[in-house]
Amino acid sequence: MSEKTISPLLQQENERTKVGTYTSLDRNSVRNPRGSEMGRLVSRFGKPLIAYWIDPQGAAASVPASPDSMSDQGVPPFVVVGLGRCGCHVSTELAEIVTANRPRGHKAPKADSKSKWMSSFYSSGNGSPALRFEPIILVGDIDETTFPDVEGIMKEGGVPQDIRQNIMKLHYQPLAEGGVGHVPVFAEFVSRSLMLLPEINEEGMPIWGAARRLLLNFHSQREQVPRLAFYIFSTGGGTGAGSAPEVIRAQSYAKAVLNIDREMYFTGVGILPSNIVRDQTQLINTGRTLLRYLADLNLCLDDRGAYDRAPACQAGSFLEMPQRSMGPGAEGEENVLAKRPLMPWNAMALISNDVMDIPEDQVLTFNEAESNANQYIAQQIFNLAAAQFPSAEFEKNGDKNSIKKKNYQEIRLDPNDLKAGLTGPYAVCFAAAPVDAGIEQDIRGIDEMFLRSLSLACRHDVDGSKGSPLIEGISIAPFDKALYAGIIQTLQSQLQADDSSCLTQESFEKLRAIPFFERCPRIVYSLTSPQKKDIPNTFKERLNQLIEWAFPNLIQTRSAISWGTTAFFSLSIYVETSVLLVPDVQAAIVNYLRLCWQQRRSDMQEFVKTYRGILEQDPPISDESIREWLGADEQYGINIPNFENTSTEYNRKWAKYVEANCKEPNRRKALLAHRVEDALMNSEEMAAALRYLNYAYHLTKPESFTDVSQLF
Repeated sequence: MSEKTISPLLQQENERTKVGTYTSLDRNSVRNPRGSEMGRLVSRFGKPLIAYWIDPQGAAASVPASPDSMSDQGVPPFVVVGLGRCGCHVSTELAEIVTANRPRGHKAPKADSKSKWMSSFYSSGNGSPALRFEPIILVGDIDETTFPDVEGIMKEGGVPQDIRQNIMKLHYQPLAEGGVGHVPVFAEFVSRSLMLLPEINEEGMPIWGAARRLLLNFHSQREQVPRLAFYIFSTGGGTGAGSAPEVIRAQSYAKAVLNIDREMYFTGVGILPSNIVRDQTQLINTGRTLLRYLADLNLCLDDRGAYDRAPACQAGSFLEMPQRSMGPGAEGEENVLAKRPLMPWNAMALISNDVMDIPEDQVLTFNEAESNANQYIAQQIFNLAAAQFPSAEFEKNGDKNSIKKKNYQEIRLDPNDLKAGLTGPYAVCFAAAPVDAGIEQDIRGIDEMFLRSLSLACRHDVDGSKGSPLIEGISIAPFDKALYAGIIQTLQSQLQADDSSCLTQESFEKLRAIPFFERCPRIVYSLTSPQKKDIPNTFKERLNQLIEWAFPNLIQTRSAISWGTTAFFSLSIYVETSVLLVPDVQAAIVNYLRLCWQQRRSDMQEFVKTYRGILEQDPPISDESIREWLGADEQYGINIPNFENTSTEYNRKWAKYVEANCKEPNRRKALLAHRVEDALMNSEEMAAALRYLNYAYHLTKPESFTDVSQLF
């Protein structure tokens, strides 16, 4: 690329951002077009940070036109970002499902049996709803061969050209290609590199600017601003596990720099590989992905009293923004610094491919189990998205007065509701019931539905799902799978003993002893019903009772109630925080800490004893104690052949690219300081992550005063 091509872009950037290493703040810096002044990125963990490149001018052109199905509704779309092979495949299947179930007026291919369940959102007539919103889908992978694969799968699945064209592709060329060999450290480095440079649109070179602008600017200049975004990736891979956290970090930076106050809720969807302990690389990558997220949250845990408070997450990095002092007589005075935390995803769902290996007549192939997981994820994405929108946005049939009343009574979850009710890692439980289930009159139907949502995943034919079986159950095994299945089977047998049997508080005694249930502090659930059915108070009261019996330390329960969003009854339960204590997650975390830090060859029993002691100890957990135990820095490369040489090659290619394309001295100096080694985690980050695990381990419900008679 010639200097003539790149220099104007860098000059524009310099005028907006005062480029450099941001070691000091220019109080006379120029405001950007959104009205805010640029500041500097600061890491709470002492790590080098370089400002991302933001283009406020290109925001309006970055978002694809609204689908025709939304034109008469004004319903905000939601965003689905699939990164890496796994994320791309889920997003591709989601596109097929949307295509097969588009609203009337669209030509859609014949839906296959696995996508017919979605027609409950889109079909019209016979009292069924027609939800008129479609996702904005983006896929990204460092292995460029994924994009022809995605295109071919969508063509074969009948996805029309207009949808395929609107699925944006985040290319990593010319910075990287051919994948990163399941090494998330390299993916983090390449992803940040992609976000540090201006868009380059030169003939013969891939255009990665459009997709990147969508991620960084779509919430700045759009009438129909998305309120919900899903990032889908494999926790055990390379591109997805490494790229997803970096992309959301850049998005948080863009939101702060552009001074955008519009609220959005961001949730990661981390997919745990099948048989996680079989592949050691996937095992430690999963542990690293989870600890990276917990470190970015940066929970403040100074004393034992913090266990009784909602988690005080400070964020692992922040942006120092200059602001005018607002004190008396301060007009015209020098700027003062204000710290704006750069939070990662508001929450991250954990879904296990192993649990989605649903036993059928024969053992499922890897692709079949993965397809089950994809369908399960799609179900939860649409259920959570439906909880965002009023039923007034659905096509109605029937008594208008009744519909108006239901619209008024409906409970929705806006972005701030979700931020207050669902923060941090969470698991999903899901079940459905047919229209004629009679759950409005018989609480046994609610009990059965609740138990199915807690069961290991299975297929369930539900009337109203167009003859296609839904995947019900929990997204990750709370306990040893065989033992857990036995506990659930005992509960189901108790319920089926006779026609009058119902679950009692004593029924859940064994379930409550499992940390997943015992330590859960917050739950969000979403109830949907067919349009001509009702969700009476007895239904909600019984469900709340069952939840309280199963989760004894609940501090908060939030709910969404929606009429007419599905052609059957559905229940989605989102279980927060205690998912960190399930066996697969703990196995991944412990193996990562042992194999990627200085304890690699230590005695296993002593290592586990020390780790358990950290979980059980009272706060504070000091940075110094973790540094003494684990060492100062991550030693991830010890597991990767030729890691140092490969890192050197990445650094060399990056330096060559910057030297050739960046002529402004200060900016070039800052970019050249960016290296692969910066992606390695340090002991301060591990201490922050372990504080969150310690918090999750100790969660118990503070005692409430209930006996009002004592006051009189």
